[in-house]
Amino acid sequence: MNKRNVRPMKHRSLLAALQTLLLSLAVIIATAATTFAVSRLISEKLEIKTYPQGIPAAAEELRALSVRTKNNIDFPSSPNLPAKELKEELDELALFAHTYGYNAIFFEAVPECDAFYHSSVLPSSAYWTGSQGAFTFFDPLNYLTDITKEYGIQVYAVIDPFSVAESGLSDKSPAAKNPEWVTDGFLNPEEPGVQKLVGKVVDELTSNYDIAGVVLSEVDNSTYQTIEHYSESVAKVAAHAHDAIQHKDVQRLGIVVNSGSILSAKENLAELPVRKGDVDFIVAASSGEAGSDTFFSELSAWKELCASQSSDTRAIRFYSLHSADDDQAFSHQIDDSLYLEREAGASGAVISHYTSLDTTERTAAYSLAATFAQVRSSAVPDLSYSRTFSIARPEQALTVDSSWETYFITGTSDPDKPLYYNGTEVERTGENGLWGVLVRVSYGTNTYTFEQDGVSNTATIIREQPGGATPINTIVKSSAYPANPEAVLYGQSLKLSCTAPSGGTVTATVAGMTQALTQVSQAQNGLPATYQASLDLSSVAVPGQVKNVGAVTYQLNYAGMNNSQQSSGEVYVAGEGAVPVAKMKTFVVPVNQNAADDGLYATILKQGCADYILENVGSYYRLSFGGYVLKNAVELSEGVVTAENTVSVMSMSAAEKGERLVLSGTSRPAFTGTLTDDTLTVTLYHIAGFENMNTARLESQLCDSIESSIDEESGNVTLTFHLKETTELNGWDVQFQGNDMMIYLRQKPKLQTDSPKPLSNVSVVIDPGHGGSDPGAAGIPYHEGPWEKTLNLANAYALQSRLEALGATVTLTQEDETMTLNDRMELTQAQDADVFISCHHNALSETVDGNNAAGIEVFYYNDQSKDFADQIGAGLSELTGRKLRFTEQSWYRVTMMTACPSVLVESGFLCNPSEYEKIASDFAMQQYANAVADAVIKLFQ
Repeated sequence: MNKRNVRPMKHRSLLAALQTLLLSLAVIIATAATTFAVSRLISEKLEIKTYPQGIPAAAEELRALSVRTKNNIDFPSSPNLPAKELKEELDELALFAHTYGYNAIFFEAVPECDAFYHSSVLPSSAYWTGSQGAFTFFDPLNYLTDITKEYGIQVYAVIDPFSVAESGLSDKSPAAKNPEWVTDGFLNPEEPGVQKLVGKVVDELTSNYDIAGVVLSEVDNSTYQTIEHYSESVAKVAAHAHDAIQHKDVQRLGIVVNSGSILSAKENLAELPVRKGDVDFIVAASSGEAGSDTFFSELSAWKELCASQSSDTRAIRFYSLHSADDDQAFSHQIDDSLYLEREAGASGAVISHYTSLDTTERTAAYSLAATFAQVRSSAVPDLSYSRTFSIARPEQALTVDSSWETYFITGTSDPDKPLYYNGTEVERTGENGLWGVLVRVSYGTNTYTFEQDGVSNTATIIREQPGGATPINTIVKSSAYPANPEAVLYGQSLKLSCTAPSGGTVTATVAGMTQALTQVSQAQNGLPATYQASLDLSSVAVPGQVKNVGAVTYQLNYAGMNNSQQSSGEVYVAGEGAVPVAKMKTFVVPVNQNAADDGLYATILKQGCADYILENVGSYYRLSFGGYVLKNAVELSEGVVTAENTVSVMSMSAAEKGERLVLSGTSRPAFTGTLTDDTLTVTLYHIAGFENMNTARLESQLCDSIESSIDEESGNVTLTFHLKETTELNGWDVQFQGNDMMIYLRQKPKLQTDSPKPLSNVSVVIDPGHGGSDPGAAGIPYHEGPWEKTLNLANAYALQSRLEALGATVTLTQEDETMTLNDRMELTQAQDADVFISCHHNALSETVDGNNAAGIEVFYYNDQSKDFADQIGAGLSELTGRKLRFTEQSWYRVTMMTACPSVLVESGFLCNPSEYEKIASDFAMQQYANAVADAVIKLFQ
C-alpha cells in the first residue's frame, strides 16, 4: 500500500464521519425543533401554572356534578379539539361547578374501554382524540384535577367497566388484544381478565392523579342482567378495584346502581361489595317521587344497608342520584328529595349532568344552587303539636248565644289508636291524630264525650235561650254622634243622634246651643232606643272660615237619674264661602267610588293629601274629585282652608330603579292614576301655576314623551307618560317629601340568568300576617300547637331563606311584633321593594265543619299583580298537592300598593285537621318557599 495515500484516506474518512455526525446532529436538532413546535401546537401549554399538590379535603355533604364524556355529551364538545380549546372547556366546567355550589366532579374517565387520561393500560378515547389510541400531549384528567384545586373541588374518576366502543377499536385496546373477553359487544363481567383489568385501571388512576376516588358506573345496565351470577361478578370487579386503590385514607371507591333493586326481587348489585367492605359509598336514584312510600322505603333500606357495615372508623355513605333539566326545575322534585334525604341521613347527592345544567336559561342550575346555599333560619318557631288525646276546643265549658246551632269540636289524639265519639269511631283523615267533629248544640247544657284507649274527655257547651234586648239606663257611648270629625257644610244642619233607654229625655249641647232629641224607634221603657234631632249652627259660623265648635254633649234624664256622654268626634262648621278640606291622616287611605264598602276604589291617597268636601254622606265624605272617603280616615282643619297646590318647579330625576317627575308645591294634592302596557296617566287635582310648566322639555330615559293638559275651570292637571317600546314598568307611585310630589316610574328588574343569584337586583318585602298581640286564627290543636301568626312567620322565614339564596334582598315587616297595616305598607315603600308578599292562613267560624274547608287562596288588587298571584296559586297547588280555590281581585289593604306587585297568600285552612298537619311542618314551609320564589322568578323572566 502506498503510504502517501494512507493519511489522505484517513482524513477523508474522518471528514465523512464528521459530515455524517453533523448531519445527524442537524436532523436531531431539526427533529427536536419540530417536535417542540408540534408539542406547542398540540399542547399549546404556553403558560405553565402550578397548583398545590394533594387532594382537596372532602366536604361534610357531597354535592357532585356528573360530567359525561361518552358520545361527547358534556366534554369535550367535539372530538379532536386542540389543547387550548380543551383547556378552555375544562376551565369553564370547573368555574361552573364552583359558581353553582358543587364540591366534587364525577368525571367519566373510562367511557368505553378507553381513557380520557394518559394510560398505559387503555388507548385514548375517540371522543377525545378523534380516533381511539391517537396520541396527544395534553392530559384532560390531569388538567382538571389541577384547576379544581383552586376551588377546593374533588374529582372522582368514573369507570364504565364493561362497555366497549362499537367500532374503531385501537390495536392497543384490551378488547382488541383479547377478543375472547368480548361478548355481545361488551366485556364479559365473568371473565377474570376483565375483572383484573379494572384493578389495573384503578391502580394507575389512583397512583398518577390527585383524584378523590373511583366510581364504578353503568353496572346495572339491563344488557348484563341475563348473565348468571352477575352480582358476584360485579363484586369481584369491586374487590379488584378496592385492592388497587393506592391511598385508601383519602381515596374512596363507589358504585352507581338502580335504587329500586334494594326492594325488588332483582339483584342488588351494591349489597355484596358493601358487605365485603370493598366500597365506600353507593350512588342510587330513587324509583319513586319525593315523599312517596316507595321513596321512603328505598331510602330507609339503603340507610340500613350502609349502617350495617359502618363502624367508628369507616362509614359507608349513601348519595342520591338526580337527573336535572330546565323543564323540570320548577317541579322541585330534586329539591324535595334532597330535603327529605338530608332528614333521613343521606350524605349528599350527585347531579347529572353538566350540559343539562349549563344552558342558556340555567333554570335548573340556579334552582339547585339556591337549594345548596339555603340556610335554615335559627329563628324558625317550633311547629310541633300534641299527639296525645285531648279536647283542644272548647278547652273549658263554653257559653254561646242563641244563634249558635252547631259547634266544631277539635282536638289531638294518638294517631295509632282509634278515637270514639258516642261509641262511633271518629274519622281522622290526617296521619298525626288531629281531629274535628261538628256537633248539634241545643238550648241549655250540652255534653259531648270522646274516648281513646280507655280515657274519656268531655266538652260542655251551654246555649242561651232566645231573649229580648237587655235593658240599659245610660247613653251608649259608641252611639254618641259624631264618632269622627264632622264637617257641617255651609247652609246645612248638624245631625244629632244617640242610643239611650226608651222613655227617657235626651238633649244635646254644642257651641253653647242645646237641642232636645226625639225618640225615633219604639221600645219598652228601659230598652235601647234611638234618639235624633238636627241643629242649625249657622249662627256660630264664620264667613270664609271653618270653625271647630267642639264635641257634642248628650244629657239623659231617665227614672229620676241623669247621665251625660260626649261624642268622640268634634264638629267643624263652614261659614259662607268656605269649603271644608279633608286631609288624609294615615300612610295610605283608600278612597271609594261609592259611599259603600264594596271594594270599588277610585284611588289610594297618601298621608297629607287634601281635597274639598262636597257632601256629607253617612260615614263618608264625598270629595271634589268624585271619590268617597271614610270620615275616620281624615283630619279636618279650622280657619281659612284650601286644597289648592301651587307648583313652582318641575324636574325629571333618575332613580336607582327608574325615574321620578318632581313637582315642588305648597301642599299635597289628591290624585288618580292608570297604568297600561304603554301609558301611565296621572291626574292631579286643584293645581295652580302649572301653566308655567313645559313637560316637552323634560328628558326621560323611560318615556318617548310626557304630555300635560290643564282643566282651566278646576285647575286639574293630567300628565300622560308615553312609555318607550323597551320600557316595562314594575309599578308606579306618587310619593312625597314635604310638599314636593314625586311621580315614580319603577322599571321592572331583569332576571340575572347568567348567575347562580338570578334575583340579585330584586328587593322583596315579606309580611308575616298578624303577629305580636294579634295571634290570627287558631288551629286544630288550639293552645297545644302553633296559631296562624306562628305559621305565617315560619313561612316567611322559609321564603326569606329561598329568596336570599337566589340573590334577592329580603326584608320582613315584623318578627312577631304588633304592627299596623299602614306601617307594613310604609316599610315597603321605604325599602323600595320590587315585590310585596303577605303570608297568611285561613280558618272558618267554629259553627262550620272545618273538615270541608281546604285549599289555597291568593288575593291581589291591582292588575299588575294578577299574573304574579296566578303563578303563586298554581305553583303552590302543584307543589303541595292542596287544591287552588281561586286567585281573586279583592281589597285587602296591603295589596293596594301600586309601586310593585303585591299579593296576600292564604296557603291553607287551619280548621281542617289534615290540612293543618300538612301545613305545620318544615317540609311544608320549604314547599311554600319554592312555589312563591318560583313565582318571583317568573315575574321577572
